[in-house]
Amino acid sequence: MSDLSKLNGWAGKDNPALVESEFNLIKDGGSFRNFNVYGKSQDTKGKKMMLYEVVRKVLGKDTENYQQQIGDCISFGAKNAIEYLMATEKLMKGDHEKFEPVFPPYLYGTGRVLIGRGQLNGDDGSLGSWMADAVIKYGVLRSSFDGVPKYSGSVAKKWGDTPGPDKKFIDEGAKHPVKSAAQIKTWDQLVEAIVNGYPCTTASDVGYNMEPSSDGFHRQTDNWGHQMCFIGVDDRANDPYAIIVNSWGDAHGHLKDFDTGENLPIGVLRVRKKDAEKHLRANETFAYSNFDGFPEQLIDKKLFMLI
Repeated sequence: MSDLSKLNGWAGKDNPALVESEFNLIKDGGSFRNFNVYGKSQDTKGKKMMLYEVVRKVLGKDTENYQQQIGDCISFGAKNAIEYLMATEKLMKGDHEKFEPVFPPYLYGTGRVLIGRGQLNGDDGSLGSWMADAVIKYGVLRSSFDGVPKYSGSVAKKWGDTPGPDKKFIDEGAKHPVKSAAQIKTWDQLVEAIVNGYPCTTASDVGYNMEPSSDGFHRQTDNWGHQMCFIGVDDRANDPYAIIVNSWGDAHGHLKDFDTGENLPIGVLRVRKKDAEKHLRANETFAYSNFDGFPEQLIDKKLFMLI
């Protein structure tokens, strides 16, 4: 597992100028909005929200957390954000859509090749801003779509280099965009996003011990060059914290909720506010919202009644 931490799939780790220039290019093009929750009726400070609880209500289980095989963490952070957003919108908005697992190599290719203009061809890695722009412009491909292969590192490498995913997959993915992404810069914005049901991808050079300490927190002890996804916050506590889902499988010990004793999903980290804020200072944290998902097949059961 230590080898995974050395994949360095975030291209901004050693190139902050690239992060800034690419973000400004995309923002000037009109893709990104300033973060603002419209029509809010309550203050979100001092709140707790765990989006995995929403996922469990919708699916009856957690989303699948399997290991990335190359430095394609940017796509996995987005995969997790979109899958959590899918479930959250279904519960909170009553969307008549079905949950569909997301195919990471499609995201990897659209971000690196179509938005990133192939700048990293031959090397692993991507940027959070490229990924956020790609899900708006090129959408999301479900893993069950006809002809989509099983995830592997070799597939991710192929789709992640020029010319990128095949046109038939881009045509399908474009039907299902994330319609809004906004940069998250402060802890209060992060809390507001999560409490309102908006998962946040987060790319940075912040890394942690692989398993929690005796107090139930993961400590910032390493530099990963990595993207993950914020899926929970507790701003009520004397020691506020966030929950981050990673893409390394069952790698980070087994955590329980401090209040309920409920098991947290596998592969998550519980990090203190001060460490979450280090992620935000990398300027590569984005809240995703308004996913145009996959309609349920509301077929009259009478059509299938056996006589």
